[in-house]
Amino acid sequence: MLSLAPKLSLKCLGVCLALVYVQHAQALGLMEAYDAALANDSVYRSALHDNEAGQQYKIIGRANLLPNISASYAYNRVNSDISVSGFDLPTRNYNSENGAIQLRQPIVNLEGWARYREGNLQTNLSDKQLVASKQALIQRLFGLYANANYAEDLLALSEAQRDAFKNQTEANTLMSAKGEGTKTALIESQETLS
Repeated sequence: MLSLAPKLSLKCLGVCLALVYVQHAQALGLMEAYDAALANDSVYRSALHDNEAGQQYKIIGRANLLPNISASYAYNRVNSDISVSGFDLPTRNYNSENGAIQLRQPIVNLEGWARYREGNLQTNLSDKQLVASKQALIQRLFGLYANANYAEDLLALSEAQRDAFKNQTEANTLMSAKGEGTKTALIESQETLS
């Protein structure tokens, strides 16, 4: 019986410590905790940022189907003295400008279509990973919330047991004082209480 008392005291101490944490956790409801977890959970926030980056795959894939446009411009200054078989031609001095805009759109671009489909699939994968991360967050949060409620219930049970042991000890003390109880019952109830 003596070995039970230290174990019970340690359990009561653990439950009391859990109560301190449970009271803080109980201040939040499940939905408030969920909202706070969505805003602050590092694993979920990482998945959210990965999803934002994953949305770009669709845009990059679509870019492979769009036309290519390019522009170029050149400016040259020409100064030349030309002589052909002893004949001197007049000196040529002029400016030369050349500009071009080019638009190219292939009629069939199989590689572009493949990259477009790949971009859409990668974006869809990113969306599914975000949903999975949100589900994992919900599971973690509910597990912690249920454990906190369980600890609160254990604390209430421990308090009820303690009160019952107190009442039993008081009853045994009164019965012993009136000569109806046994000394053994009184000692056992005192040991259980401590």
